[in-house]
Amino acid sequence: MRQTRFLLGCGFSALALLSSCNSNSSLIYIGSSAEKPEVATVENSNNYLTIDYCNGYSTVNLDINHSDTIHILGWAYDSNNNAPLSQLIICANSKYIAVNYGLERQDVQAATNNSSSALGFEVSFSKALLQDENGYMADHLEFIGVTPSGQFAPISCNFIKEPTLPNVPVHEKNYEIAEGGICVDNANANQAIDVSAVTTPTTLIYGWAFDSETKSHLSNVYAKFGNHTLVATPKERPDVQQAFGLNDSQIGFSFEIPTALIKDPSVTTFEIIGVGTNGEYIFTPKKYEVVNAK
Repeated sequence: MRQTRFLLGCGFSALALLSSCNSNSSLIYIGSSAEKPEVATVENSNNYLTIDYCNGYSTVNLDINHSDTIHILGWAYDSNNNAPLSQLIICANSKYIAVNYGLERQDVQAATNNSSSALGFEVSFSKALLQDENGYMADHLEFIGVTPSGQFAPISCNFIKEPTLPNVPVHEKNYEIAEGGICVDNANANQAIDVSAVTTPTTLIYGWAFDSETKSHLSNVYAKFGNHTLVATPKERPDVQQAFGLNDSQIGFSFEIPTALIKDPSVTTFEIIGVGTNGEYIFTPKKYEVVNAK
């Protein structure tokens, strides 16, 4: 059971009831970011919250890309008093969402030796609440735990960001390594990515890619698997630069992927898509088989 520790010290504003949002009567509230209650900050070195699922997936980061509604389940407790929290609130873009807290979680009670089993929570709300008046979409949620003695600072949970591929022509390209192109270093000899034995919350897939015509790094590298699209984090790869006589070393890439997403049974292929140096075309995607079950 993964545990994420509560940190210390952020307030929430006076709350105004907006609406009821799901069949469990979780309430949605909107508050002003300028207001803050006169509640003491409580220090606690052993206070925990865990998100078990977000929109059906167990993941470190929150996947909100494929639904208009966000549905989150998990648990939290106040170990200062070995008891449930008084309240659990989510904050996004200065909007506050009251969580349906106090659900039965006897498994958590046993694991934490708590005095109560009312430690679970569930909440559903519209993704539209994440957008502010200027159109800015929040990139994370903050969970704020409240106890009879005060409040804990928010636990921040980031959203998985899924970009839209650029709408540019496909440039047919041979990706044989001898001609440059794309390589996933942790694919196996059969050009498959085996995640069947992965037990960590995230899976790292990494390699290198370059434009073999200009001998330079690409504008961007994307991955597509199932209905997900991610953009790579660029890395330095002087070894590849030297091996192919390239103009620069910024040709490495990595994807840190929530394991639950790539181990979904519907995911059978992993595509690497490179956008040319000038951003005017996409190279032919290179596909890898995904082995996600033993």
